[in-house]
Amino acid sequence: MLSDYGLYAGAAILALWFWKSAYLVKEWERGVVVRLGRPLPEAKGPGLQVVWWPVEVLYKVSLAIQVAEAAPEVLITGDEKPLKVAAKCQYRVENPHLVLTRIYNHNYFMGELLKKNVYDIVRKSERKSLISSVEHANEQLRGVLDRESTDAGIRTLGAEIRVIELL
Repeated sequence: MLSDYGLYAGAAILALWFWKSAYLVKEWERGVVVRLGRPLPEAKGPGLQVVWWPVEVLYKVSLAIQVAEAAPEVLITGDEKPLKVAAKCQYRVENPHLVLTRIYNHNYFMGELLKKNVYDIVRKSERKSLISSVEHANEQLRGVLDRESTDAGIRTLGAEIRVIELL
């Protein structure tokens, strides 16, 4: 009788261990395994991945294209004229290992980076030139975002500044 309870307890512990150790990584995700606080150099691909819990933990990072947006905001241009602008950028995680180790929340990171650089570009340009050559400003924004996010393992695919209203 006592051995039956031990068998059931052992089976329950084994089931709990497997439940905590098994991760299903989807096609558009990669899994970064962290062993005792240090990430392993290679990311795990899609499929069922088993790690040695509680020594290892797997964190999933999405490789899908994502969008960060800057809400409409009134900014002052270089010639001291107000302009209401909004912006968005499309980006993709290129290196899940870098994203996990260098950034806590990559969506928030890209949103704040977008806001800061839109403010800088609008502040340095005049209202007439910004409105007439918005494509140039978009390319400049994309280049700056890509340059600043590459060290974190993120590639900027596109960026767009939209002039909503002249004030």
